[in-house]
Amino acid sequence: MTLRGAAFRPGVLCSSARSDKETSLATRLSFIVPACNEAAMIASTILAIRQSAAGLLGVDDYEVIVVDDNSRDATLSIAEAHGAVTVKSGGGDIGAARNRGFSVSNGQRLIFVDADTVVDPQLLKETLTAWDQGAKWGSALVAPSDECPRWASFLGIFYNFYYARWCRCAYGCYFFVRRDAFEGAGGFPEGLCEGEDMALSKRLTVLYGRSQLLRNRIHSSARKAREFGFWYHMRLLWIGMFPGKSNTPHPDVVTYRDGGRRLTRSQDGSANS
Repeated sequence: MTLRGAAFRPGVLCSSARSDKETSLATRLSFIVPACNEAAMIASTILAIRQSAAGLLGVDDYEVIVVDDNSRDATLSIAEAHGAVTVKSGGGDIGAARNRGFSVSNGQRLIFVDADTVVDPQLLKETLTAWDQGAKWGSALVAPSDECPRWASFLGIFYNFYYARWCRCAYGCYFFVRRDAFEGAGGFPEGLCEGEDMALSKRLTVLYGRSQLLRNRIHSSARKAREFGFWYHMRLLWIGMFPGKSNTPHPDVVTYRDGGRRLTRSQDGSANS
């Protein structure tokens, strides 16, 4: 399955995972954490995952994969010291890094977690319940886990309402999806500077219906708001809401809609443009 469009390049997926039956006694859940120069945070992220999984999953029921994307610090060695499976990406963008993690994963269920996101037990428990009840993919609303500028707090409320509730797009900082759905949608698009999570969300919606929105919140760092500032995030908001009116020099959130192309569901369930 491919999506044609000059500015939207789906990921190229390679998977060595076995079928559900073959993995019944092996790993059934993979946490995939892309990381670039995250030496200060990667240990706490891995520990939070393990602590949350401790009361819900057996030690052989899950794996933590850290994808090192050209880090120049000790990210890789710290992740290895904390028992994570490590792999290098070198793709240069987060979509490629997440797809690289998928390519070495064994789980039939996947949770993509950013290196500055804290996975708490209640969120993980609700995720597992949603899967057991038939959910294919989903996410939750985001709440800052550290100091957040006031403007970012208000903008976050709008993001949660528009993207998560109204558009039912899943946040990349905590994106859960079944393996078959992820493969069916072609994985995260590669080559995007931003919005790869929104793009994959739109493809999953076409193929499998709207996302499952969890009640518990995702706690993720607001450092991006502090580092990039107000106008950067307003630009992203404009691109997301009005893709046809944004004159940006790089691939964007929903540029596969350019030229009037739309994703449609074919008779065999594949996506066409």
